[in-house]
Amino acid sequence: MKPHLFFTIIVLALGSSCGGLASAEPQSAGPAAAGPGGGGRQGGMLSFLSEEDKAKLMKAREDVLAKNPQLKSEQDNLKKQREDLKNDGNATQEDRMALFQDYMAHEQKMKAALLKADPSLAPILDKIDQQMKQKMQERAGEGAGSGK
Repeated sequence: MKPHLFFTIIVLALGSSCGGLASAEPQSAGPAAAGPGGGGRQGGMLSFLSEEDKAKLMKAREDVLAKNPQLKSEQDNLKKQREDLKNDGNATQEDRMALFQDYMAHEQKMKAALLKADPSLAPILDKIDQQMKQKMQERAGEGAGSGK
């Protein structure tokens, strides 16, 4: 797989997984919650979930972050690093991969904290994982076809 395509897949994964979960803001943030970016980011990325599942997940996220200031701080730091990397014209593939690995490690901590707080979230988190894998496979297939 070409490095640029791989990075594109990673960014999409961050957008759907980490951007949607690890750095999602509560959806009750007013008008921003309805559109892409900001608080409404997960609205599109998690559109395959029912409104009930999204609400349950976002409520659990708010509770976990409120009770775990270290996770909240880590999440905020990763969001800042992501913005800095996007604005850095000299960022390398290694920089992007390092950030991706940090995001994935954070995502695992977040998932564990969510499941500890509410084990009934497991099916919702499984749906998100399945959707992410499917999107990555689709993107990989598109890239393989365009590279010919």
